[in-house]
Amino acid sequence: MAGATRPPAARRRAPARVLLQACPVCGRLRPSTELATHVNACLDAGNWPSSGAQTTTTTTTTLDAPGRDSASAVPSHAPEVSLTQNVNVNKKRAREEKDKDKEEEEEVDNDDSHEPAKRVAAPTTSSFLAAWNAPRLAGHFVLENVITEAAELDLLRFLGDPTKGSSSKQCEPMWRLRHFNGTAYGKSWGIQTNLAGRTQSPPSLRIPSALRCVVDAVRERASHVPHIGSTWEPTEANAIAYVPRLGHSLEPHADDRNLSGPAIATLSLGADAIMTFTEEKGTRRVRVPLPRRSIAIQTGPSRYAWLHSIQNGDLQGELRVSLTFRRGKFEMERRDCWE
Repeated sequence: MAGATRPPAARRRAPARVLLQACPVCGRLRPSTELATHVNACLDAGNWPSSGAQTTTTTTTTLDAPGRDSASAVPSHAPEVSLTQNVNVNKKRAREEKDKDKEEEEEVDNDDSHEPAKRVAAPTTSSFLAAWNAPRLAGHFVLENVITEAAELDLLRFLGDPTKGSSSKQCEPMWRLRHFNGTAYGKSWGIQTNLAGRTQSPPSLRIPSALRCVVDAVRERASHVPHIGSTWEPTEANAIAYVPRLGHSLEPHADDRNLSGPAIATLSLGADAIMTFTEEKGTRRVRVPLPRRSIAIQTGPSRYAWLHSIQNGDLQGELRVSLTFRRGKFEMERRDCWE
């Protein structure tokens, strides 16, 4: 109609800006707000890429976010930060923290009023995250939070504090300082293995029923893992207690590949750690974080082609206890190995 004025055009909303990041496990792009949940789902499913796989990075991408006002999204004037930049910042911080820790160690070593320091720098948050983002190892599975904090505390009380000796209430056998594959306290149950004679014999101490909850958790959370399934029944268990201030560590080694079965499960208690895998016939190294209350399972290449170790500086906290379960080569009835 002549002389009529057009209504003002509707103001177009600016599209929300969403940061996409690559999952360090499967490599798929996910919104940064959903990445943690997605990674945990990948871990539970055991979708590890091969040891040579590399983590993919991506920059900020603009996406339409249906049902969201642009005011609630990232402001348009906010600087775009890429995942690559974040990784570079973390690396820089890790280098600075490493240099600082080295300076502190030198100061302690030059101080004649103290005993020589056995303890090296504890892993920093940056180094733990760097290990988390490292390439994954084929055949190695880490399942987080398989037991509750209350169950963790019950197990630690049951095992006892190795630093208090006989004054600590603990289950049999008593903790003993061992120098096998590194220095740490240890105790064991189930079948007895003679590595020199290459034989196994019935147990002198059966596996305590108090540890049954760990096996149940492995069956429930790792039924998809090769050689585990829902009927996995270990015949041997051992506990190792690491006290970082005493210089404890685990030297590079492989659990016996003939006398023990194809799957080994280890529960971490008390503190986090970082395990280093070294290719037995090569030069590659992969660092894998082991959070407390997590279960790590070695199968396939991680069991038969790599050595594993824990450096003293990769032990966190004042005490870390590992509970490792194996199934011996020779079949034995459950009643012979468990209380």
